[in-house]
Amino acid sequence: MADLTTAQLTQLADNYQSMAKQLMLFKLQNLDKFNSIEVQDMTTRVSLLLHNSNLLTALSTFQSVQDLKPHLESIRQSTEQLKKTLDNIKKVQKAIDLATVVINLGSSLLTRDFNGIAGHAGELAEAVKR
Repeated sequence: MADLTTAQLTQLADNYQSMAKQLMLFKLQNLDKFNSIEVQDMTTRVSLLLHNSNLLTALSTFQSVQDLKPHLESIRQSTEQLKKTLDNIKKVQKAIDLATVVINLGSSLLTRDFNGIAGHAGELAEAVKR
């Protein structure tokens, strides 16, 4: 037996449900023309069609989830790579912040700006703690 796609399973489930509705409508419109055994037979067939429609819908849903698993794994891997990249960006930003503070401190030392030296030394200590 050939494998059915999710779309084919969904269409088949819809067709079964449509047949059940049509048979039920036919039975109701012609109720006076059938004996009790025929009515019971049609009722059973409607029930069976609806049951099969539900089974096909469940199978279609299950297959959809199975079809999504590789995509979900790819998204998970991409998310992990993104987290690593963000961690690296944070490390680079910290290095840039440290370099900026060192340059500012060096500038204050060269110009003998004692207030700047004190301020930048404090900034350097804070930058190292981060």
